[in-house]
Amino acid sequence: MESLMYRCLVIPLVFSLALVSGCSRQEEETTSVPANDAPAGQPASAVTPSAPETPAATTPPAKAAAPETPTNIATPDQMMQAMVKAYRDAPVLIDRITVEQGYANKPLDPGEILVILGPGMDTVIDSPKACLTSINGKLYYELDRFVDRYVVTDLVDDPFKTCESELKIIPVMATHWIARYGKSPAELVSSMTFGMPGILEFTNSRQIVDPQGRTLDQVTISSANGLATFNMDPTTHFLISAHIEYVPRGAPVRNLRMYYDISYNPQVYDALPDPLSFDPDERRAFESISAMFGQADEELVSKLRIKEGRPAPAFKAITLFGQDIDVAEEWADQIVVFYFWSNRSVDAVSLLSSVVNLALEAEASGDFKVWPVAALMEGQDEGERHTRAYGHWEERKYKGESLFDRDDSIARRWGVEIVPIAVIVKPGGEVHTILSGKQDNFIELIRNAVVEAQAGG
Repeated sequence: MESLMYRCLVIPLVFSLALVSGCSRQEEETTSVPANDAPAGQPASAVTPSAPETPAATTPPAKAAAPETPTNIATPDQMMQAMVKAYRDAPVLIDRITVEQGYANKPLDPGEILVILGPGMDTVIDSPKACLTSINGKLYYELDRFVDRYVVTDLVDDPFKTCESELKIIPVMATHWIARYGKSPAELVSSMTFGMPGILEFTNSRQIVDPQGRTLDQVTISSANGLATFNMDPTTHFLISAHIEYVPRGAPVRNLRMYYDISYNPQVYDALPDPLSFDPDERRAFESISAMFGQADEELVSKLRIKEGRPAPAFKAITLFGQDIDVAEEWADQIVVFYFWSNRSVDAVSLLSSVVNLALEAEASGDFKVWPVAALMEGQDEGERHTRAYGHWEERKYKGESLFDRDDSIARRWGVEIVPIAVIVKPGGEVHTILSGKQDNFIELIRNAVVEAQAGG
C-alpha cells in the first residue's frame, strides 16, 4: 500500500486487564535532557532511539518487600501520566519505530513502523503488513496482501474506537493512539506490552543509564507470563526504548516464547511537514475486513497459486498445541483435505465446526485426513495470532488439532488471500479440487471430491 508522503521500510514483520499499582524503586543519579529550540515546521524535540534495556530475567522474580521509595523518583503512575500527557499535547508527532523480535528462540526479521499524530483525528499507523489512515472523517485500512482492495469506514469517536467497533481489530503499535485519544489505562498497558497475557502489574519504577550514557525513566510491568520494561526521556516523557518478553497464553512453555526489542524516535512538529492523504487509485472499496477477506468469487479463486492437477507446495508447520507436522508425509499415501480458516471471516468460522467433525470422521475411518489451517489470523504478531486461534479452538472445545500458519507464509506460498478455502490433495501431493466456502453444501462437496479422488478421478 502506498502512503504518499510517508512510507515505512517494507520489511517482513510478524506481528501484534486488571492493573495493580504496587512498586519497588531504585534511586540513581538523575540528569535531564533539554528540549531543542526549533522554528515552526522543524522538530521541537528529537530523541535518538537507544538500545533497549533487557531485563535480567525473562520471567518475573518472586516478589519481595518493597524498599523505601526515594522521594526524587516518580512512581509508575506518575511516569505513565507524564507519558500520556506528552503524546496528547504534542501538536504533531512523527515516530519511526524499529522492532526487533524473536519467536521460539529464533530471531525474526526486524521491521519499522511509522506513526503520525496529526491535528485532530488525522493520523497514520503504517507497518510492513498494514496501514491505517484517518483523514477527513474516514478511516482507511490497507493490507499488503491485497493490492487491489482496501476497507473504508466512517470514524466513530476516534480512530482507535473505530478500529475496535467497526474493523474489529487492535492496530499494532496503538500506544500513541491510546494516549492521544484518552483511552483507559488498561488499554494503554495492554497495547504497550503487545498483548502480554495475564494480570499486568507495575512492579518497579526507577531511573537507569542506557549504553549511550543517557539517564532515562524506566517502568517495569510484569505478569505470570512475562516481563516488560519501558524507558522514557525524563524531560520529554516520550518512549525511547522497550523490551518485552512473554509466553503466549496456551503456548507450550519454552517453545513459543515471544520477545520484542523496540526503539522509538519521536519528533515533535508545530505542523505537518506535508499534509496526510489517501489515494484509492482503482482499487475496490469494502465496508469491513470480513467482507474483504470473504469475497471468495471465481476471480479470486483463479488467482490461487495452487492449481488443480498440479503438485501442491509442501510445507512444515506446527499445530496449535505445538506438534511439528510435515505435510509431505501426511499426503504420502493418503488423501488430505486442507481447510484454511481465519477469525477475520465469519463464513470460515461458521464452517469450522462441520470441518472438525469431518476431520474426526476421517480419522475414525482412516480413509483420508483433514487438516484445518489457521491462517491470515487477526493479531499484532505471531504470539497474539496464536493466542486468538488457540483461544477460539479451546473456547468451542473442538477435538483434534489445527495447523497454525504462524507468519502467513503457507498462505502466501499457496496464494491463499481469501477464506474459507478447502484444497483436496491426492496421495503424492497433486491438487485434486479447490473449493470456496461460499459454495452451497460445502461439506458435501468436500466429501464428493474425496470420493472422486479415491476412485482415481
